[in-house]
Amino acid sequence: MTPKPDGPPDGGWGWVVAAAAFAVNGLSYGLLRSLGLVLPDLAEHFDRTAQDTAWVSALALAVQQAASERGPKAQWAAP
Repeated sequence: MTPKPDGPPDGGWGWVVAAAAFAVNGLSYGLLRSLGLVLPDLAEHFDRTAQDTAWVSALALAVQQAASERGPKAQWAAP
């Protein structure tokens, strides 16, 4: 039987991975939530109403929520 190493099992990189995941989630949610601020400019640029361009942020949020772990498939996933 070999002795266990003294250090963490991940080599000490667990906090780096956790910080990177936190940053990516924060930036992606922040970008999609702030997309509504750009919506009037998009509508003006494409000479459309805000209702015509609202699907951009709605579709982006729907795709992100469907792909996230908190989506509807998460409750059926194997542990």
